[in-house]
Amino acid sequence: MANNYPTPQKFGIRTPFYLSARQYEQGFLHALKGKSIEDQANYSLSFTKGFKMGIIVSDEIK
Repeated sequence: MANNYPTPQKFGIRTPFYLSARQYEQGFLHALKGKSIEDQANYSLSFTKGFKMGIIVSDEIK
């Protein structure tokens, strides 16, 4: 069963110009799926920022 998770753009969130859009969206999706990251040092800045924004959005839509 496939879930359709929204993209940051669907919430009106723009990817900052200095970040990789692909990695930012991957981090965002990772957070919406309810997964966690144990060590942020192993992830890129783009992924981490997307993850943090995904956590904020997921808290708001619950």
